[in-house]
Amino acid sequence: MAPPDDSDVVSDDQVGYRVVVRDEDGAALYRRTIHDPIQNDMEVFSPQPGAPIERVPVANPAGAFQVIVPDLAHGVEVALHGPEPTETRARMSRRPLVTARLGQEWQEGQEGQRPETAS
Repeated sequence: MAPPDDSDVVSDDQVGYRVVVRDEDGAALYRRTIHDPIQNDMEVFSPQPGAPIERVPVANPAGAFQVIVPDLAHGVEVALHGPEPTETRARMSRRPLVTARLGQEWQEGQEGQRPETAS
């Protein structure tokens, strides 16, 4: 079962990460806010007792993640929106980071990044 729709509280210019299901005309049918799907930094503990925990950037962030979206009759595309790697976290790209056609497997040569390898 997919998480509830956040359309009432999430807009296209919302800051942060979100997943959007769209119909053939590009209209949003479902929106859901999500946490940053790829860890860009990590906690580092000092060997010194009592020293603060620090967060350091990951040199080459990579990973895989899954999202669950509803099976909507008119839904044809799912898109992940979020900051571009070179953008600050305070800004949001209006262009999706990754898109995939729903109900179809990835085909080589398909436009966009292969969803399993997107970062």
